[in-house]
Amino acid sequence: MYNSTTKFVVWEEIYYDRLNERMHDHYIKPNIESQPKDDAEDMWFDLLNNELSPQMRKTLQKALSFYAVQSFRLGVRTGVTLNGEL
Repeated sequence: MYNSTTKFVVWEEIYYDRLNERMHDHYIKPNIESQPKDDAEDMWFDLLNNELSPQMRKTLQKALSFYAVQSFRLGVRTGVTLNGEL
């Protein structure tokens, strides 16, 4: 049975999931994709893409999205912390 605290926690998780998804889709991913890749990196990504099933590609994208957002957030927190030190 849900109480008001449980409902808030569930809502908060949904809100942060959507925020992270939007941040990844509209800021982080375009920035990463705009970076130049050399031939070896192109070959590696192409090989990976050809070996994975469509479901596994979707799962890989979700995992990469999660880690990209967490890395971005860590960078922001580190920058805020170091700003006081510099």
